[in-house]
Amino acid sequence: MSNAPFPITVANPQKFTVFAKPTWNRSQILVEAGQTYRLEILQVTQWQDAWIQNIDPTQGYRLWYLAPLAGLRRFPQANWFALIGAIGKDRNTFFPIDQTPMKYIPTTTGEFLCFANDAPFAYGNNSGQLTLQITRL
Repeated sequence: MSNAPFPITVANPQKFTVFAKPTWNRSQILVEAGQTYRLEILQVTQWQDAWIQNIDPTQGYRLWYLAPLAGLRRFPQANWFALIGAIGKDRNTFFPIDQTPMKYIPTTTGEFLCFANDAPFAYGNNSGQLTLQITRL
């Protein structure tokens, strides 16, 4: 079995599990620049950061006392624990999956990846998972 990402065809949705704990969740799905995709969260199971429970992955959370640490998030423009998509591991392609479903048109071709937006050193206390479906339109 190959670990190389594969392209998806029109109207043939693919699902993959995004775990809160890993710093990267590989989808093994190749998205192509200029094509339109629909991203949809189908199920969330306990998306949790330490003791902070029931987090909406499309919104993440903010706490006033964490404001001084906001720059430590991997994608500082999005809230703590927001679901972030990326192409490969290129920081220039990071974007929040801030609604479900949402349309997405990548500007580059590569493997679609996701992560919970956290500080790089703070993934050890994360838990939960969600199912994300990607459909090429």
